Amino acid sequence: MIQEFLNDRKVGPRGKLNFARAIRVMSVFGKRQRCLPEDWAEIDHLTLPLVKEGTVLTYVCSHDRRMLEGVQAAMRGVK
Repeated sequence: MIQEFLNDRKVGPRGKLNFARAIRVMSVFGKRQRCLPEDWAEIDHLTLPLVKEGTVLTYVCSHDRRMLEGVQAAMRGVK
């Protein structure tokens, strides 16, 4: 069921891996809260994409400012 969910997502390999990690965290929480059986192990049998570890880009507000300044410059003279 989880494998089908991941396969149906229209995201790249990194997105699928992120979904799987989030589901794993929720399953640990569910087991600790006794909402999920202790022997539930579907998450351990997933086929996950291989993803190269690399630089993670971090959002910075100044990116928005630069983008908006560029849009304003491009829109000057447009009516």
